[in-house]
Amino acid sequence: RRPRRRRGGRGKSVAGGLAAWPAGSIGELSVILACRYGGTPAQWRQCEEADFGTAVEIMLEQSEETR
Repeated sequence: RRPRRRRGGRGKSVAGGLAAWPAGSIGELSVILACRYGGTPAQWRQCEEADFGTAVEIMLEQSEETR
């Protein structure tokens, strides 16, 4: 059995031999936003900066409320 790898490593592969986005990158964040709010990661990467910023702000507010 293979050990699990940490996600978000630069150039490291994850399950299935696929490469993961580096931790904290726009790519990783676009995947999180797509999972949480819909759309695709590619659509999130192409959106207006204000849309991206608003979604991140909402997520931060929600995380602070749940603490």
